[in-house]
Amino acid sequence: MPPSTLNRRDLLRLALGGAAVPAALAGPATPLEAQSTATSSTGAAVGASSEAFAAAKVADLARALAAEAHKPPTPSPLDALGSATPEEMAAVRYRPAELIWAADNLAFAIEPLHRSRNFPGEMEIYTVDGGTASRLAYDPARFDFGKLKPPPASAQLGFTGFRVLHRAGDGKLKAVASMLNASIVSAVAHNQVWGAISRPLTVRSGEQMAEEAPQIRAVWVEKPRPTATELIAHAVVDAPSLAAAVRFTLRTGEATVIDTECTIFTRKQVDHFGLTPIQATYLSGPLDWPPADDMRPAVYEAGGVQMLTGNGEWLWRPITNRARLQISGFVDNDPQGFGLIQRDRSFSAFLDDENEWQRRPSIWIEPIGKWGPGEITLMEIPAASQNNKNIACYWRPKPPLAAGSEGTFAYRQFWSWRPPGRPDGAIVTISRIGRISGDTSEAKIRFLMQFEGGQLSDPAKAATIVPTIWSSAGKVSALRTYRTPRHGSMRVVFDLETGGQPLVELRVVLKQDTVSMSETWLYLFEPTPTA
Repeated sequence: MPPSTLNRRDLLRLALGGAAVPAALAGPATPLEAQSTATSSTGAAVGASSEAFAAAKVADLARALAAEAHKPPTPSPLDALGSATPEEMAAVRYRPAELIWAADNLAFAIEPLHRSRNFPGEMEIYTVDGGTASRLAYDPARFDFGKLKPPPASAQLGFTGFRVLHRAGDGKLKAVASMLNASIVSAVAHNQVWGAISRPLTVRSGEQMAEEAPQIRAVWVEKPRPTATELIAHAVVDAPSLAAAVRFTLRTGEATVIDTECTIFTRKQVDHFGLTPIQATYLSGPLDWPPADDMRPAVYEAGGVQMLTGNGEWLWRPITNRARLQISGFVDNDPQGFGLIQRDRSFSAFLDDENEWQRRPSIWIEPIGKWGPGEITLMEIPAASQNNKNIACYWRPKPPLAAGSEGTFAYRQFWSWRPPGRPDGAIVTISRIGRISGDTSEAKIRFLMQFEGGQLSDPAKAATIVPTIWSSAGKVSALRTYRTPRHGSMRVVFDLETGGQPLVELRVVLKQDTVSMSETWLYLFEPTPTA
Protein backbone atom coordinates (compact mmCIF):
# COMPACT_ATOMS: atom_id res chain seq x y z
CA MET A 1 0.00 0.00 0.00
CA PRO A 2 1.60 3.31 -0.99
CA PRO A 3 1.91 5.94 1.71
CA SER A 4 -0.56 8.79 1.82
CA THR A 5 0.67 12.36 1.67
CA LEU A 6 -2.53 13.94 3.00
CA ASN A 7 -1.58 17.33 4.47
CA ARG A 8 -3.18 17.28 7.89
CA ARG A 9 -2.05 17.77 11.47
CA ASP A 10 -5.31 17.50 13.38
CA LEU A 11 -4.55 14.10 14.91
CA LEU A 12 -2.13 15.78 17.30
CA ARG A 13 -4.97 17.40 19.19
CA LEU A 14 -6.23 13.97 20.27
CA ALA A 15 -2.94 13.08 21.91
CA LEU A 16 -2.77 16.45 23.61
CA GLY A 17 -6.30 16.34 24.96
CA GLY A 18 -6.97 19.68 23.33
CA ALA A 19 -10.18 18.67 21.60
CA ALA A 20 -13.55 19.17 23.21
CA VAL A 21 -14.32 15.95 25.10
CA PRO A 22 -17.88 14.86 25.97
CA ALA A 23 -18.84 14.73 29.64
CA ALA A 24 -19.93 11.62 31.50
CA LEU A 25 -22.70 9.23 30.68
CA ALA A 26 -24.79 10.59 33.53
CA GLY A 27 -25.09 13.83 35.48
CA PRO A 28 -22.90 14.94 38.39
CA ALA A 29 -22.63 12.60 41.36
CA THR A 30 -24.14 13.38 44.72
CA PRO A 31 -22.75 11.91 47.95
CA LEU A 32 -23.01 8.13 47.92
CA GLU A 33 -25.43 7.90 50.81
CA ALA A 34 -27.86 10.19 48.98
CA GLN A 35 -27.54 8.63 45.52
CA SER A 36 -30.32 6.85 43.75
CA THR A 37 -30.11 5.09 40.41
CA ALA A 38 -28.17 7.20 37.93
CA THR A 39 -29.33 7.49 34.33
CA SER A 40 -27.53 8.41 31.18
CA SER A 41 -28.45 11.31 28.94
CA THR A 42 -30.29 8.75 26.79
CA GLY A 43 -32.25 7.39 29.73
CA ALA A 44 -30.39 4.08 29.97
CA ALA A 45 -29.69 2.84 33.49
CA VAL A 46 -26.04 3.12 34.43
CA GLY A 47 -25.81 2.02 38.03
CA ALA A 48 -26.59 2.95 41.62
CA SER A 49 -24.69 3.60 44.81
CA SER A 50 -25.26 -0.02 45.84
CA GLU A 51 -26.26 -2.07 42.83
CA ALA A 52 -25.50 -5.64 41.86
CA PHE A 53 -22.79 -5.82 39.22
CA ALA A 54 -22.00 -8.36 36.53
CA ALA A 55 -19.58 -7.94 33.63
CA ALA A 56 -22.39 -8.80 31.21
CA LYS A 57 -24.20 -5.63 32.28
CA VAL A 58 -21.41 -3.51 30.79
CA ALA A 59 -21.88 -5.19 27.41
CA ASP A 60 -25.66 -4.77 27.74
CA LEU A 61 -25.22 -1.06 28.43
CA ALA A 62 -22.92 -0.59 25.42
CA ARG A 63 -25.34 -2.54 23.21
CA ALA A 64 -28.27 -0.39 24.37
CA LEU A 65 -26.23 2.77 23.84
CA ALA A 66 -25.42 1.77 20.26
CA ALA A 67 -29.08 1.10 19.56
CA GLU A 68 -29.84 4.79 20.06
CA ALA A 69 -28.66 7.89 18.22
CA HIS A 70 -25.40 9.26 19.50
CA LYS A 71 -26.00 12.09 21.98
CA PRO A 72 -22.80 13.59 23.36
CA PRO A 73 -23.52 14.95 26.86
CA THR A 74 -22.85 18.60 27.60
CA PRO A 75 -19.63 18.92 29.63
CA SER A 76 -20.02 20.36 33.10
CA PRO A 77 -18.73 23.97 33.27
CA LEU A 78 -15.21 24.39 34.63
CA ASP A 79 -15.65 28.04 35.59
CA ALA A 80 -15.04 27.17 39.25
CA LEU A 81 -11.40 26.44 38.39
CA GLY A 82 -10.84 30.10 37.62
CA SER A 83 -7.69 30.83 35.62
CA ALA A 84 -5.82 27.71 36.72
CA THR A 85 -2.94 26.90 34.38
CA PRO A 86 -2.26 23.39 33.03
CA GLU A 87 0.80 23.18 35.32
CA GLU A 88 -1.31 24.10 38.37
CA MET A 89 -3.95 21.53 37.49
CA ALA A 90 -1.32 18.85 36.92
CA ALA A 91 -0.25 19.38 40.54
CA VAL A 92 -3.77 18.69 41.88
CA ARG A 93 -3.73 15.34 43.68
CA TYR A 94 -6.19 13.14 45.49
CA ARG A 95 -5.21 13.22 49.15
CA PRO A 96 -3.16 10.14 50.17
CA ALA A 97 -5.52 9.34 53.03
CA GLU A 98 -8.45 9.29 50.57
CA LEU A 99 -6.94 6.93 47.97
CA ILE A 100 -9.37 4.15 47.14
CA TRP A 101 -8.41 0.88 48.97
CA ALA A 102 -5.08 2.32 50.17
CA ALA A 103 -5.98 1.55 53.80
CA ASP A 104 -6.84 -2.07 52.98
CA ASN A 105 -3.19 -3.03 52.31
CA LEU A 106 -4.07 -4.59 48.94
CA ALA A 107 -1.81 -4.94 45.91
CA PHE A 108 -3.56 -2.05 44.17
CA ALA A 109 -5.15 1.30 44.98
CA ILE A 110 -6.97 3.88 42.85
CA GLU A 111 -6.28 7.62 42.57
CA PRO A 112 -9.11 9.58 40.90
CA LEU A 113 -7.98 12.41 38.60
CA HIS A 114 -9.63 15.82 38.57
CA ARG A 115 -11.09 17.29 35.39
CA SER A 116 -9.24 20.22 33.82
CA ARG A 117 -9.39 22.35 30.71
CA ASN A 118 -6.80 20.12 29.07
CA PHE A 119 -8.89 17.06 29.92
CA PRO A 120 -12.45 18.36 30.28
CA GLY A 121 -14.32 15.10 29.68
CA GLU A 122 -15.94 13.42 32.66
CA MET A 123 -15.61 9.73 33.51
CA GLU A 124 -18.04 8.09 35.91
CA ILE A 125 -16.05 5.85 38.25
CA TYR A 126 -17.63 2.88 40.02
CA THR A 127 -15.92 0.54 42.45
CA VAL A 128 -17.04 -3.08 42.59
CA ASP A 129 -16.79 -4.98 45.88
CA GLY A 130 -18.30 -8.40 46.41
CA GLY A 131 -20.47 -8.13 43.33
CA THR A 132 -21.84 -4.71 44.30
CA ALA A 133 -21.06 -1.54 42.33
CA SER A 134 -20.90 1.88 43.99
CA ARG A 135 -20.44 5.17 42.20
CA LEU A 136 -17.57 7.29 43.48
CA ALA A 137 -18.84 10.66 44.60
CA TYR A 138 -16.97 13.83 43.70
CA ASP A 139 -15.91 15.87 46.72
CA PRO A 140 -13.32 18.66 46.29
CA ALA A 141 -12.29 18.23 49.95
CA ARG A 142 -10.68 14.91 48.94
CA PHE A 143 -8.27 16.75 46.63
CA ASP A 144 -5.18 18.78 47.49
CA PHE A 145 -5.39 21.82 45.20
CA GLY A 146 -2.06 23.27 46.29
CA LYS A 147 -2.03 27.04 45.69
CA LEU A 148 -5.36 26.96 43.87
CA LYS A 149 -8.60 27.90 45.56
CA PRO A 150 -10.69 24.72 45.85
CA PRO A 151 -13.98 24.84 43.95
CA PRO A 152 -17.21 24.67 45.95
CA ALA A 153 -18.71 21.21 46.40
CA SER A 154 -21.83 22.45 44.62
CA ALA A 155 -19.83 22.78 41.39
CA GLN A 156 -19.62 18.97 41.09
CA LEU A 157 -16.76 19.08 38.58
CA GLY A 158 -16.19 15.34 38.58
CA PHE A 159 -13.33 13.08 37.46
CA THR A 160 -11.57 12.77 34.12
CA GLY A 161 -10.01 9.39 34.91
CA PHE A 162 -7.84 7.59 37.43
CA ARG A 163 -4.38 6.25 38.14
CA VAL A 164 -3.63 2.68 39.15
CA LEU A 165 -1.21 2.45 42.07
CA HIS A 166 0.68 -0.76 42.83
CA ARG A 167 2.05 -1.66 46.24
CA ALA A 168 5.72 -2.55 45.92
CA GLY A 169 7.68 -4.90 48.15
CA ASP A 170 8.51 -2.02 50.51
CA GLY A 171 4.80 -1.33 51.02
CA LYS A 172 4.84 1.97 49.12
CA LEU A 173 2.29 2.72 46.41
CA LYS A 174 3.60 3.69 42.97
CA ALA A 175 1.63 4.64 39.86
CA VAL A 176 1.86 1.98 37.14
CA ALA A 177 -1.03 2.89 34.83
CA SER A 178 -3.70 5.49 34.15
CA MET A 179 -6.94 5.74 32.21
CA LEU A 180 -8.59 8.94 30.96
CA ASN A 181 -12.02 9.82 29.59
CA ALA A 182 -10.37 10.56 26.22
CA SER A 183 -9.88 6.75 26.04
CA ILE A 184 -6.17 7.20 26.76
CA VAL A 185 -4.48 4.32 28.56
CA SER A 186 -0.85 4.56 29.66
CA ALA A 187 1.43 2.39 31.77
CA VAL A 188 5.06 1.94 32.80
CA ALA A 189 7.29 -0.95 33.79
CA HIS A 190 9.55 -0.99 36.83
CA ASN A 191 11.76 2.12 37.06
CA GLN A 192 10.41 3.72 33.88
CA VAL A 193 8.96 7.19 33.25
CA TRP A 194 5.68 7.96 31.47
CA GLY A 195 5.77 8.02 27.70
CA ALA A 196 3.75 6.36 24.95
CA ILE A 197 -0.01 5.92 25.20
CA SER A 198 -2.65 3.59 23.82
CA ARG A 199 -6.40 3.56 23.18
CA PRO A 200 -8.85 0.67 22.86
CA LEU A 201 -9.82 1.67 19.33
CA THR A 202 -9.91 4.46 16.77
CA VAL A 203 -12.43 5.36 14.07
CA ARG A 204 -11.43 6.77 10.66
CA SER A 205 -8.00 8.06 11.74
CA GLY A 206 -6.46 10.34 9.12
CA GLU A 207 -9.69 10.93 7.21
CA GLN A 208 -10.64 14.57 6.77
CA MET A 209 -14.00 15.59 8.27
CA ALA A 210 -14.76 12.03 9.44
CA GLU A 211 -12.38 11.10 12.25
CA GLU A 212 -14.02 10.23 15.56
CA ALA A 213 -12.56 10.32 19.06
CA PRO A 214 -14.04 7.51 21.20
CA GLN A 215 -14.51 8.42 24.87
CA ILE A 216 -14.62 6.28 28.00
CA ARG A 217 -17.93 7.35 29.52
CA ALA A 218 -17.96 5.10 32.61
CA VAL A 219 -15.67 2.57 34.25
CA TRP A 220 -16.19 -0.16 36.88
CA VAL A 221 -13.04 -1.15 38.81
CA GLU A 222 -13.17 -4.43 40.73
CA LYS A 223 -11.67 -4.39 44.21
CA PRO A 224 -8.85 -6.96 44.22
CA ARG A 225 -8.91 -9.84 46.67
CA PRO A 226 -6.26 -9.75 49.43
CA THR A 227 -4.09 -12.26 47.54
CA ALA A 228 -4.83 -10.93 44.03
CA THR A 229 -1.98 -9.96 41.71
CA GLU A 230 -4.15 -8.42 39.01
CA LEU A 231 -6.62 -5.56 38.71
CA ILE A 232 -9.74 -5.79 36.54
CA ALA A 233 -11.67 -2.83 35.14
CA HIS A 234 -14.64 -2.64 32.78
CA ALA A 235 -15.45 0.39 30.63
CA VAL A 236 -18.11 1.71 28.28
CA VAL A 237 -16.63 3.49 25.26
CA ASP A 238 -18.77 5.69 23.03
CA ALA A 239 -18.29 7.39 19.64
CA PRO A 240 -20.71 8.66 16.97
CA SER A 241 -20.50 5.44 14.92
CA LEU A 242 -20.25 2.84 17.67
CA ALA A 243 -20.16 1.92 21.33
CA ALA A 244 -18.00 -0.71 22.99
CA ALA A 245 -17.63 -2.70 26.18
CA VAL A 246 -13.99 -3.14 27.21
CA ARG A 247 -12.49 -5.33 29.91
CA PHE A 248 -8.95 -4.58 31.13
CA THR A 249 -6.91 -7.03 33.23
CA LEU A 250 -3.69 -5.48 34.54
CA ARG A 251 -0.66 -7.25 36.01
CA THR A 252 2.63 -5.62 36.85
CA GLY A 253 6.20 -6.65 37.59
CA GLU A 254 9.30 -6.18 35.45
CA ALA A 255 6.74 -5.37 32.74
CA THR A 256 3.19 -4.11 33.05
CA VAL A 257 0.82 -6.33 31.08
CA ILE A 258 -2.74 -5.33 30.19
CA ASP A 259 -5.04 -7.92 28.64
CA THR A 260 -7.87 -6.20 26.77
CA GLU A 261 -11.12 -7.61 25.43
CA CYS A 262 -13.17 -5.18 23.33
CA THR A 263 -16.70 -5.91 22.09
CA ILE A 264 -17.89 -3.36 19.53
CA PHE A 265 -21.54 -2.50 18.79
CA THR A 266 -22.08 -0.36 15.70
CA ARG A 267 -24.68 2.33 15.04
CA LYS A 268 -23.76 2.61 11.37
CA GLN A 269 -21.40 0.88 8.98
CA VAL A 270 -17.76 1.52 9.86
CA ASP A 271 -15.38 1.02 6.94
CA HIS A 272 -12.26 2.25 8.69
CA PHE A 273 -11.56 1.43 12.32
CA GLY A 274 -8.39 0.57 14.19
CA LEU A 275 -7.65 -1.78 17.08
CA THR A 276 -5.32 -0.82 19.93
CA PRO A 277 -3.92 2.41 18.45
CA ILE A 278 -0.66 3.34 20.17
CA GLN A 279 1.04 6.75 20.05
CA ALA A 280 4.48 8.08 20.88
CA THR A 281 6.62 11.19 20.51
CA TYR A 282 9.27 11.50 17.81
CA LEU A 283 10.69 15.00 17.40
CA SER A 284 14.17 14.38 16.04
CA GLY A 285 16.74 11.67 15.48
CA PRO A 286 19.55 10.37 13.26
CA LEU A 287 17.23 9.60 10.31
CA ASP A 288 15.89 13.16 9.99
CA TRP A 289 16.43 14.77 6.62
CA PRO A 290 17.32 17.56 6.66
CA PRO A 291 18.94 17.20 10.10
CA ALA A 292 17.11 18.68 13.09
CA ASP A 293 18.23 21.92 14.71
CA ASP A 294 18.49 20.68 18.31
CA MET A 295 21.44 20.52 20.70
CA ARG A 296 20.32 17.04 21.79
CA PRO A 297 21.34 14.18 19.48
CA ALA A 298 17.80 12.74 19.55
CA VAL A 299 14.36 13.44 21.01
CA TYR A 300 11.98 10.48 20.88
CA GLU A 301 10.32 7.87 23.07
CA ALA A 302 10.09 5.22 20.33
CA GLY A 303 12.56 4.69 17.52
CA GLY A 304 10.51 2.44 15.28
CA VAL A 305 7.71 -0.03 14.69
CA GLN A 306 8.55 -3.67 15.27
CA MET A 307 6.27 -6.21 13.58
CA LEU A 308 5.96 -10.00 13.58
CA THR A 309 3.85 -10.97 10.58
CA GLY A 310 1.43 -13.84 10.33
CA ASN A 311 3.99 -15.86 8.37
CA GLY A 312 6.70 -15.30 10.99
CA GLU A 313 8.77 -12.52 9.38
CA TRP A 314 10.22 -9.91 11.73
CA LEU A 315 10.14 -6.33 10.42
CA TRP A 316 11.71 -3.14 11.75
CA ARG A 317 10.49 0.19 10.39
CA PRO A 318 12.34 3.23 11.83
CA ILE A 319 10.14 6.30 12.30
CA THR A 320 10.89 9.99 11.92
CA ASN A 321 9.39 13.47 12.15
CA ARG A 322 8.06 14.02 8.66
CA ALA A 323 7.68 17.33 6.84
CA ARG A 324 4.18 16.25 5.82
CA LEU A 325 1.77 13.61 7.05
CA GLN A 326 2.74 10.12 5.88
CA ILE A 327 0.41 7.15 6.26
CA SER A 328 1.90 3.73 5.49
CA GLY A 329 0.17 0.36 5.53
CA PHE A 330 1.77 -3.06 6.07
CA VAL A 331 -0.67 -5.68 4.75
CA ASP A 332 -0.86 -8.90 6.74
CA ASN A 333 -3.11 -11.78 7.77
CA ASP A 334 -3.39 -12.83 11.43
CA PRO A 335 -0.44 -10.72 12.68
CA GLN A 336 1.46 -12.17 15.61
CA GLY A 337 2.46 -8.84 17.12
CA PHE A 338 3.50 -5.21 16.60
CA GLY A 339 4.51 -2.24 18.68
CA LEU A 340 6.27 1.09 19.10
CA ILE A 341 9.68 0.21 20.49
CA GLN A 342 12.40 2.19 22.24
CA ARG A 343 15.65 0.34 21.52
CA ASP A 344 18.01 3.13 22.59
CA ARG A 345 18.51 2.72 26.33
CA SER A 346 21.69 4.75 26.87
CA PHE A 347 21.67 8.29 28.19
CA SER A 348 24.29 9.28 25.61
CA ALA A 349 21.77 8.68 22.81
CA PHE A 350 19.68 11.63 24.06
CA LEU A 351 21.69 13.73 26.59
CA ASP A 352 18.45 14.93 28.17
CA ASP A 353 18.50 14.92 31.98
CA GLU A 354 14.96 16.26 32.31
CA ASN A 355 13.02 14.03 29.93
CA GLU A 356 15.02 10.78 30.10
CA TRP A 357 13.81 9.44 26.76
CA GLN A 358 15.88 6.29 27.28
CA ARG A 359 13.57 5.30 30.16
CA ARG A 360 10.31 5.48 28.21
CA PRO A 361 8.34 2.22 27.85
CA SER A 362 8.10 0.19 24.68
CA ILE A 363 4.57 -1.03 23.84
CA TRP A 364 4.17 -4.45 22.27
CA ILE A 365 0.76 -5.79 21.15
CA GLU A 366 0.01 -9.50 20.87
CA PRO A 367 -3.35 -10.45 19.36
CA ILE A 368 -5.32 -13.04 21.30
CA GLY A 369 -7.05 -15.21 18.73
CA LYS A 370 -7.08 -14.71 14.96
CA TRP A 371 -7.50 -11.17 13.63
CA GLY A 372 -7.80 -12.15 9.98
CA PRO A 373 -6.78 -9.93 7.06
CA GLY A 374 -5.91 -6.26 7.41
CA GLU A 375 -2.91 -4.01 7.79
CA ILE A 376 -0.74 -2.36 10.39
CA THR A 377 -1.22 1.35 9.76
CA LEU A 378 1.58 3.76 10.64
CA MET A 379 0.93 7.51 10.79
CA GLU A 380 3.93 9.85 10.96
CA ILE A 381 2.59 13.32 11.72
CA PRO A 382 4.65 16.53 11.50
CA ALA A 383 5.41 17.96 14.94
CA ALA A 384 7.21 21.06 16.18
CA SER A 385 7.06 20.16 19.89
CA GLN A 386 8.21 17.24 21.98
CA ASN A 387 4.84 17.37 23.75
CA ASN A 388 3.07 15.93 20.70
CA LYS A 389 2.34 12.22 20.35
CA ASN A 390 2.90 12.50 16.61
CA ILE A 391 3.47 8.83 15.79
CA ALA A 392 0.43 6.52 15.69
CA CYS A 393 0.25 2.83 14.88
CA TYR A 394 -2.73 0.45 14.90
CA TRP A 395 -4.23 -2.67 13.34
CA ARG A 396 -6.86 -1.91 10.69
CA PRO A 397 -9.06 -4.94 9.92
CA LYS A 398 -9.92 -5.33 6.24
CA PRO A 399 -13.62 -6.29 6.60
CA PRO A 400 -15.88 -3.35 7.53
CA LEU A 401 -18.27 -3.49 10.46
CA ALA A 402 -21.87 -3.52 9.23
CA ALA A 403 -24.47 -1.29 10.89
CA GLY A 404 -26.06 -3.00 13.87
CA SER A 405 -23.33 -5.63 14.10
CA GLU A 406 -21.18 -6.84 16.99
CA GLY A 407 -17.53 -7.86 16.96
CA THR A 408 -15.11 -8.95 19.68
CA PHE A 409 -11.34 -8.56 19.59
CA ALA A 410 -8.77 -9.36 22.25
CA TYR A 411 -5.09 -8.54 22.68
CA ARG A 412 -2.31 -8.33 25.25
CA GLN A 413 -0.23 -5.20 25.78
CA PHE A 414 3.29 -5.31 27.18
CA TRP A 415 4.66 -2.03 28.59
CA SER A 416 8.29 -2.93 29.07
CA TRP A 417 11.99 -2.24 28.62
CA ARG A 418 12.04 -4.66 25.69
CA PRO A 419 9.36 -6.72 23.94
CA PRO A 420 8.75 -10.25 25.27
CA GLY A 421 9.94 -11.79 21.99
CA ARG A 422 12.63 -10.89 19.49
CA PRO A 423 14.01 -12.29 16.24
CA ASP A 424 16.31 -15.31 16.35
CA GLY A 425 18.58 -13.45 13.92
CA ALA A 426 20.22 -10.05 14.11
CA ILE A 427 18.31 -6.86 14.83
CA VAL A 428 18.98 -3.26 13.77
CA THR A 429 20.35 -1.13 16.59
CA ILE A 430 21.50 1.93 14.63
CA SER A 431 19.98 3.69 11.57
CA ARG A 432 21.59 6.86 10.22
CA ILE A 433 21.46 9.09 7.19
CA GLY A 434 23.70 11.89 5.93
CA ARG A 435 25.39 13.66 3.08
CA ILE A 436 28.34 12.06 1.32
CA SER A 437 31.60 13.79 2.19
CA GLY A 438 32.68 16.09 -0.64
CA ASP A 439 29.39 15.66 -2.54
CA THR A 440 27.30 18.84 -2.49
CA SER A 441 24.52 17.53 -4.73
CA GLU A 442 21.07 16.71 -3.41
CA ALA A 443 20.73 13.69 -5.69
CA LYS A 444 22.65 11.22 -3.54
CA ILE A 445 22.35 10.30 0.13
CA ARG A 446 24.21 7.81 2.36
CA PHE A 447 22.59 5.30 4.72
CA LEU A 448 24.20 3.38 7.57
CA MET A 449 22.65 0.70 9.72
CA GLN A 450 24.13 -1.61 12.33
CA PHE A 451 22.87 -5.15 12.85
CA GLU A 452 23.63 -6.98 16.11
CA GLY A 453 23.05 -10.47 17.43
CA GLY A 454 22.19 -13.75 15.78
CA GLN A 455 25.21 -15.45 14.23
CA LEU A 456 27.24 -12.25 13.78
CA SER A 457 29.43 -13.11 16.77
CA ASP A 458 30.74 -16.22 14.98
CA PRO A 459 33.54 -15.06 12.61
CA ALA A 460 33.16 -18.00 10.23
CA LYS A 461 29.40 -17.68 9.95
CA ALA A 462 29.46 -13.87 9.86
CA ALA A 463 31.76 -14.02 6.83
CA THR A 464 29.04 -15.81 4.84
CA ILE A 465 26.28 -13.35 5.75
CA VAL A 466 25.67 -10.54 3.27
CA PRO A 467 23.08 -7.75 2.97
CA THR A 468 20.35 -7.79 0.33
CA ILE A 469 19.00 -4.33 -0.58
CA TRP A 470 15.90 -3.43 -2.58
CA SER A 471 14.68 0.04 -3.54
CA SER A 472 11.41 1.02 -5.20
CA ALA A 473 13.15 3.69 -7.29
CA GLY A 474 16.56 5.22 -7.92
CA LYS A 475 19.85 3.37 -7.69
CA VAL A 476 21.71 1.79 -4.77
CA SER A 477 25.51 1.90 -5.04
CA ALA A 478 28.77 1.79 -3.07
CA LEU A 479 27.59 -1.03 -0.79
CA ARG A 480 30.05 -1.79 2.01
CA THR A 481 29.91 -4.04 5.06
CA TYR A 482 31.98 -3.86 8.24
CA ARG A 483 31.91 -6.98 10.40
CA THR A 484 32.92 -6.89 14.05
CA PRO A 485 32.46 -10.44 15.40
CA ARG A 486 33.82 -9.58 18.85
CA HIS A 487 30.87 -7.20 19.23
CA GLY A 488 28.48 -9.47 17.35
CA SER A 489 27.71 -6.72 14.86
CA MET A 490 27.78 -5.79 11.19
CA ARG A 491 27.45 -2.28 9.76
CA VAL A 492 25.94 -1.86 6.32
CA VAL A 493 26.64 1.34 4.37
CA PHE A 494 25.27 2.26 0.96
CA ASP A 495 24.48 5.29 -1.19
CA LEU A 496 21.12 6.02 -2.75
CA GLU A 497 20.55 8.06 -5.88
CA THR A 498 16.86 8.92 -5.89
CA GLY A 499 16.54 9.57 -9.62
CA GLY A 500 14.32 12.54 -8.89
CA GLN A 501 11.61 10.43 -7.27
CA PRO A 502 9.67 12.13 -4.41
CA LEU A 503 9.52 8.93 -2.32
CA VAL A 504 11.76 5.87 -2.27
CA GLU A 505 10.96 2.70 -0.32
CA LEU A 506 13.95 0.71 0.95
CA ARG A 507 14.25 -2.85 2.23
CA VAL A 508 17.42 -4.38 3.74
CA VAL A 509 17.90 -7.87 5.16
CA LEU A 510 20.96 -9.99 5.98
CA LYS A 511 21.06 -13.36 4.24
CA GLN A 512 23.13 -16.52 4.18
CA ASP A 513 22.49 -17.87 0.70
CA THR A 514 18.66 -17.60 0.54
CA VAL A 515 18.02 -17.78 4.28
CA SER A 516 17.25 -14.58 6.21
CA MET A 517 19.66 -14.07 9.12
CA SER A 518 18.15 -10.85 10.46
CA GLU A 519 14.95 -8.92 10.78
CA THR A 520 13.99 -6.92 7.68
CA TRP A 521 14.74 -3.18 7.81
CA LEU A 522 12.13 -1.05 6.01
CA TYR A 523 12.18 2.68 5.38
CA LEU A 524 10.40 5.32 3.32
CA PHE A 525 12.83 8.04 2.25
CA GLU A 526 11.52 11.47 1.21
CA PRO A 527 14.45 13.28 -0.45
CA THR A 528 12.73 16.60 -1.08
CA PRO A 529 10.30 17.21 1.81
CA THR A 530 7.68 19.90 1.45
CA ALA A 531 5.61 21.47 4.18
